[in-house]
Amino acid sequence: AVVSTQSTGISTVAEGVERRGCWEEAVTLYELAGNYEKVLEILVEELSRRFMAPDKAHEHVHKIAVEVESRAHHVTLRKQFLLLLDLYQFHRLYHGGKLEEALAVITKLQLIPL
Repeated sequence: AVVSTQSTGISTVAEGVERRGCWEEAVTLYELAGNYEKVLEILVEELSRRFMAPDKAHEHVHKIAVEVESRAHHVTLRKQFLLLLDLYQFHRLYHGGKLEEALAVITKLQLIPL
């Protein structure tokens, strides 16, 4: 009962932080509360918003997503989350001039018939 109360309290704080637009802090709090559905929901949104903007914010959200990935099992959004991470990898390889590696990633995803 104590753990459930703690998780509920942390989730309540996370909701407030998220409403204020502090997505990174919200992710940390939701993770502490064990709410990986919400963690991935926020990360999928942030990854999607920053996908085509190769800047420091882009790299930062990707780094957080990769760190969380290993802990977020059995979550509904996991498939979409992993697809976005693979697309990020393709994007970075392609724009980094590593075309063969980029092709291998996109081939693995089977998004384009080759």
